[in-house]
Amino acid sequence: MNLQSLKEKAKKANRTYEKYFIFIVMSFFILGIYIARHSQDFANTINDGMSQFVNGYTLFAPIVIFITLAAAMGKIFTTKEMGSFTAYLLRWFAFRRILACFWAILATTVFFRLPLFSNHSITLMEALSNTISSMAYMITKGSYFKAIFLAFLLGLLAIKSDRVSRLLEKMMWGIEYMGVFMLPLVPIFMLVVGAYVQSLPEQINNQLSSSVAGVGYRLNVVNSLGLSINPNSGDGMIFLYVYVSLLIGITCLIFHLGLVFWTRYKVKRFSIRSYFTEFFPKMYPLLWATSSETLALPLCLHLTKKLAPFVRKEVRRFVLSTGNNLDSNGTIINVFILLGLSAVVVGYPISVFELVACIPIVFLIGYAIPGIPGELILFANPLMELLNMPESIAPIFLVLYTGLQIGLPDSFRTAANLMDEYLNAVILNEKYEETIGDV
Repeated sequence: MNLQSLKEKAKKANRTYEKYFIFIVMSFFILGIYIARHSQDFANTINDGMSQFVNGYTLFAPIVIFITLAAAMGKIFTTKEMGSFTAYLLRWFAFRRILACFWAILATTVFFRLPLFSNHSITLMEALSNTISSMAYMITKGSYFKAIFLAFLLGLLAIKSDRVSRLLEKMMWGIEYMGVFMLPLVPIFMLVVGAYVQSLPEQINNQLSSSVAGVGYRLNVVNSLGLSINPNSGDGMIFLYVYVSLLIGITCLIFHLGLVFWTRYKVKRFSIRSYFTEFFPKMYPLLWATSSETLALPLCLHLTKKLAPFVRKEVRRFVLSTGNNLDSNGTIINVFILLGLSAVVVGYPISVFELVACIPIVFLIGYAIPGIPGELILFANPLMELLNMPESIAPIFLVLYTGLQIGLPDSFRTAANLMDEYLNAVILNEKYEETIGDV
């Protein structure tokens, strides 16, 4: 058998793998649940691995924030050739990010019936004072904000130094390229997720017992949209996991549909019919299955060129590549919904006002996400610090927030992230032709 024949067989096997990818992934997720339910040793091994991962992420998270944010800042500060269009694009992405924050807060409030003010922030002035104090501490002493400041300075340095600019581009490319290796590992990863979710209640109870000096502790029942979910059993935790995943998916989809109809309103040559018959069915499954915007970007570029040929080449490439880093609204929605859910489960009262106070943190760190599965882990500690999370429940909140985001929530938020960019390219092309190009 010659090399060419082997390559053809490999391509055929890869096409078959991608064709049935979703079914393979879900099968491995169910298999993980089954094995963990019948093998305590397997469940313990998964729990130990996840615990080590959670304990160690505080060391590498600021580094990842620094690298990815510095690269994004470098791209922003050094992009001069598109002039006023670049400034408009950045304002457009920033506006959509703020809009996503408020939409996510509204959805989270409805889902979990959050109060306007919490028990520990009775008045507006007290809540505002606590928020300002927490943010002042983070800005002056927090490792995450130090990473943000350094990234900002390095981005400014890239204006004067081509070498720094190229270095930042290589750093960003390196992080994005990690997504290439994720596809073959996703089924194994989902096996781990299934096992982890199955044994999560026991792990949570163990951590809670130790954190409250051996006193027994049970997670709070979640009452949402007429449902009452008890997460203190394996089946209850799995149901909660699937339920919050669907909430995230629906919230992201509604936000995305708003952009679809806004695009049709602003750009008459955009076809909603071709979008739902030719773009959505091809892009969404790939994004959902891989949880990687980077892997799906070439297909998004191709479909945008095919379905919206009126979008100029320079606009298509610039908007999709830039938006891939700067327009991650599915992730923003995911952050708030999981924050609200995790707080309810551990019994820590957060309010609508406190969610609004989180917007600056979420807005800034949103520029530092690397576009890989599990990226919400970067938000956990900064949000805990901002919300004055007590030490007695902080470990369990961290386990919930970082554990429940893996798998299905990752799939839904990733699909929302890149799906928007086709629409953004169509809308922003109008602005480009108005300010720079001649039709």
